[in-house]
Amino acid sequence: IPFWRFRKDFTQNLGLSQQISHLASLGIINGFDDGTFKPTSNITRAQTAKIILLSFNQSYQNSYTTSIMTAAENYIASQANTDVDLALYLTGSAYNDYLLKQQTQNYVSSLGYTVDKKISDISVSVVSQSGSISELRVDYKINYTTYPNAKSNTYNAVSTLKTIEKDGAIKIFADETKLYLPQKINLTWEVETKAPSYHTDGVNVVSPPVFQLSKENLGVSGVKLGNSQITLFTAITNDYLNYASDGAYKIWPIYKTDFTAKTADTFLNNAEYMNIAKEKIIADTLKYGFDGINFDFENMYQKNKHLYASHVKDITLAMHEIGAQVSVDITVYNKTSSNWSMCFDRDSLSSKCDYLVLMAYDQYYDGSKTAGPVSAINWTEQCIKTTLSETKPESLILGMPFYMRLWEVKNNLVISSKAISMNTANKLISNNNASVNYDENYGLYKVSYTGANGNDYVFWLENADSIQKRCTLISKYSLAGGASWRRGFETDDIWQIIKNNM
Repeated sequence: IPFWRFRKDFTQNLGLSQQISHLASLGIINGFDDGTFKPTSNITRAQTAKIILLSFNQSYQNSYTTSIMTAAENYIASQANTDVDLALYLTGSAYNDYLLKQQTQNYVSSLGYTVDKKISDISVSVVSQSGSISELRVDYKINYTTYPNAKSNTYNAVSTLKTIEKDGAIKIFADETKLYLPQKINLTWEVETKAPSYHTDGVNVVSPPVFQLSKENLGVSGVKLGNSQITLFTAITNDYLNYASDGAYKIWPIYKTDFTAKTADTFLNNAEYMNIAKEKIIADTLKYGFDGINFDFENMYQKNKHLYASHVKDITLAMHEIGAQVSVDITVYNKTSSNWSMCFDRDSLSSKCDYLVLMAYDQYYDGSKTAGPVSAINWTEQCIKTTLSETKPESLILGMPFYMRLWEVKNNLVISSKAISMNTANKLISNNNASVNYDENYGLYKVSYTGANGNDYVFWLENADSIQKRCTLISKYSLAGGASWRRGFETDDIWQIIKNNM
């Protein structure tokens, strides 16, 4: 039979070449080996059967795709309906995560709180399909309101779901959900929980040092972790809470260790200690109206990187149940640094929290035998590129330094260094009639002078120019925003520079 008769009823409104192109795009016809289709030639019974079979397969595939997309949409929508048993949709790790979420819900209820969720604007897209396994991305808006304090947060949510056909039903076996703020993040870290004396234009997230795991007595209230001699200390003041409320800042308290590998090792290898910490963070987040948590675990044994990622995941699952976000501070990738860099499984952490915060500084660190900038612009850009191989731009926040390192040099050897603020740097330039020259190698201004003791002093300037360049990188790579270490080290013009350029 002529090919044109076979396709006569397929689509009357398309021209012949368009019909052939459409069928080819669906994989129903492939043409001959020489690249031609020969539409006016007769086709054999075998060729006709193959075309019909491929057509049926295409129809089945479309139906299956529709089914998995519907299942994903129903699963997401049902999270706002307490009358639906979400376990019916789940298997594998997604089911195990669901059980952990239920534990959080029960704990929240025992504290006298309820959390209301409202979900809207659900959009489902298929990322990949292979046999009975599919991966989907679901974008939606989710609003949380916590009672009795009526605390409310709205996020742009993204759920990456993996589904499998099992016993005739479509089940979700993996769910990685991220909560994003609708706007660029402009975060600043604090060094104390005393209310600052000034507000910061453009900043929308503040991160004070609230939670710390330590064996030392920090002089604030805390919860002892068994016989470990470790206490989870909590430091927050009403003055700071009022300050954040007045400035409409979201609060992501810092959750850190004392930066000793032994403390982190003891903590991460004890499930009971981690659960105590999780419950304390949940309770205080509800009590004080925190909007998230900022992990700052540093100096850990590389062997514990998977335990750390697991702890981050448990905290994230819990925080998402109460409408709060999780960010994790990471250092730049350095394969020669076990405790300070390779202790972070960046790929795993990225899948388990909402944001990674790249601390793109200390290129030349305290103790370095060579003088150099804390964060050259080209070095920073390369660090961003490397990190983006393991996370998405929408999940990455760039950490920017407000400090620089003043190097004292004698006979071309570094004999000391110390961190200085932008204001201190300006005073040193003025008081010492310092030489200020642009350093093409680093994209920063280099400052040098000779001290009264005859030794040379040098530093690479962090100022409005350098911060603007870092903000340009945030825009260039479409990152989630920026974070600054730290408040109090900046000059007055910096906040407007960040606000205008990020």
